[in-house]
Amino acid sequence: MAVQIAEVHVLPHATTGGWTLDAADAVSTWFATLAEAEQAARRQAGAQDAAAYVHDRYHRVRPLRRPGQA
Repeated sequence: MAVQIAEVHVLPHATTGGWTLDAADAVSTWFATLAEAEQAARRQAGAQDAAAYVHDRYHRVRPLRRPGQA
């Protein structure tokens, strides 16, 4: 039985200027653009029916996907 992750987070990577995708059950993945990171977060969260959030460089957080969304 697969364990569901609760949340996926897209975070800015300060030293490279890129973005990382962090989830509880996976290794962080680095992306060069925010669009690529958001797309991967939607795909991963959708597969697990999990929530996804984007954290910007100013410490603001916005929801990208909520559980139960198509």
